Amino acid sequence: MSGDSKEQRVESLEEGGGVQGGEEEGGAGGDRMKFNWTLFLQEYGQHLIFHFADLFGDAMQWASLKTDPAEAEIAQTQVAGLSLTVVDAALIAFVINVVISIGSLVFDVFAHMETNSIEHKYTREDHQYREGKLKAQRRNSLIRLPLAVVEDVPSLLVSSFVLSLKGHDINGIFFYNLLLDARQKGGNPHLRLGLVYNFEANEKGVKRLVEALDKTGHAEGPEELNFEGCGIDWENAKLIFGAMQRGHTPNLKKLELDSNRGLTVGREATDGLAAALESGGLAKLERLSLWDCRFSNTPTYAEKIREAAKKANPKVFVHTSH
Repeated sequence: MSGDSKEQRVESLEEGGGVQGGEEEGGAGGDRMKFNWTLFLQEYGQHLIFHFADLFGDAMQWASLKTDPAEAEIAQTQVAGLSLTVVDAALIAFVINVVISIGSLVFDVFAHMETNSIEHKYTREDHQYREGKLKAQRRNSLIRLPLAVVEDVPSLLVSSFVLSLKGHDINGIFFYNLLLDARQKGGNPHLRLGLVYNFEANEKGVKRLVEALDKTGHAEGPEELNFEGCGIDWENAKLIFGAMQRGHTPNLKKLELDSNRGLTVGREATDGLAAALESGGLAKLERLSLWDCRFSNTPTYAEKIREAAKKANPKVFVHTSH
C-alpha cells in the first residue's frame, strides 16, 4: 500500500465513518436545546393523570354538595362548630389541590429540563471533544472507528496511530488477531490502544491480548494501553503485569487502569506490579495511572508502587486517588 493511498484511506475513515459525524451533529451539534414534550409525558404522564383524577374527584364532590342542599345540610351537621359550610370546605380543598397540582407540574417540567440539560451538556461536550481531537490530530492519524470497519484495522497498523474504541464491546480475539496481523505487516512499535469502557476487554479479552503480546515479540509491543473502566480485576491485572515483567512491552509509555473498582491493590497486586516495574523492561514508562482503584493499605502500597516506578524511569508520573 503506497503512502498516498494509506493517507487517503485514513482521511476517508476519519471523515466518512470515523466519528459518525453526521449522526452526532444532528443529536448534539448545536447548543440549543428543545423541550421534548413527548419524552416529558412519557416520564411524568402517570403522575399528571393521578393529579387530574384527584382534582376531578374534588370538583365532583363540590358540585354534588352545591346542587344538593339536603346533602349539604346533613354534611354540615357533621362539622358543627366550624364557621365554614361543607360546600365552602370542599371548594377550598379543590382550590388547594389545584395549586398543589400546578406546583407539581412546574416542578416536573423543571426536573425534566434539568435532566435534559445535563444529558445535552455531556452529549455536546463529548461530541465537541471528539470533533476537536479529529481536527487537531487529523495529520497524526487519530482514528475512531465504527464497528463496521474494525476488520480493516490491521492493514493500517504499519503506520503509527491511536486506535480508540471507547465504549465498543470489542473482544479479545480482535486484539489478538490485530497484533499478530500487525506483526506480519512489519510491526508497529507506536500502537496506542484506547480500550476505555470496553467491558469485553476484561477476562478473555485481556488473556488473548497478553497472548498476542507474548507472540508478537519484543519489538512490536504497544506504546500505550488504556484499560480505564474495563472491569479489570486482580486476575486480569496479573496477566498484564506478567507480560510487562517478561519484557514484552518495552515500548510502553502509558498504562491506564483508572476506574477499575474491582481492582483491589493489596499486597499481591502491589508485589506483582512492583516486580514488573523493577524488571528492567519498562524504561520508557512515563505514566502509570491507578486512579479510583481500591488500595487496601493506601499509604504503604501506593508508596511502594511509586518507588518501583521510579526505578523503571525516574521521570515517571504515578497517578492514584490517594
